[in-house]
Amino acid sequence: MKEHGFDLEATHLQDLGRLSRLALAAMIVYVWLIALGSRVIKRGLRYLVDRRDRRDKSLFRIGWDWIERCLALDK
Repeated sequence: MKEHGFDLEATHLQDLGRLSRLALAAMIVYVWLIALGSRVIKRGLRYLVDRRDRRDKSLFRIGWDWIERCLALDK
């Protein structure tokens, strides 16, 4: 949830209600990205976003990179 993901500490939010809603939204996206990463692996497409010789990335990171790849390719 820090530097290589959502970077929540950079928001500098002080209001507990706003911070709670942001954290909830981040958790929903986190779970969705893990599910997406799992789906990418099950479909045999991991090689498009991860190394072929060994698995270096987490399910979250695979999902995140898949979204970035789709946006870059305008899909």
